[in-house]
Amino acid sequence: MMALIRDHGGRIVFTNGCFDVLHLGHVRLLQHALGFGQCLIVGLNSDESMRRLKGPGRPVFTASQRAEVLHALWCVSAVVEFEGDDCADLIRQLRPDVFVTPPPGVEREKLAASDVAAEIRFIDRWDGGSSSRLIEEIRDGDPPPVDGSGCDECCACECACQSGCELSREPEGWG
Repeated sequence: MMALIRDHGGRIVFTNGCFDVLHLGHVRLLQHALGFGQCLIVGLNSDESMRRLKGPGRPVFTASQRAEVLHALWCVSAVVEFEGDDCADLIRQLRPDVFVTPPPGVEREKLAASDVAAEIRFIDRWDGGSSSRLIEEIRDGDPPPVDGSGCDECCACECACQSGCELSREPEGWG
């Protein structure tokens, strides 16, 4: 896949993360990252890697579940699980054209990207996005308020309202 994209003048973009409880900040990061090329590959921390980085009780979802959710996003071309605490080895193996990370970035990952001549692009984290914070609030019984701000299509519905919301319709050709 990567060779075909490059043969046609395309650029391979790579980013990584745990993506344990997918939220709007993750989606915005991934959509923005794809804007730097034609193919977005996501490096996904393994379950064991997440436990080392995030502590006991994590991950909430297994790597295979997290990968399936990421694969479902239109902007993600491929998901590759990795075992390390950082993705430096995976960057060297994949040799992306662009490496996208929140600032300041992990030094070993930035060095790996430089080693393979990848352009390094920083994308700021979205203020409201933190899986760790969301998980903590939910576990403490104090979940963030639900105000419908993610569903502009149908007056703050639950997206299964059957009221003509784009999000509740089957894609054409289905059914």
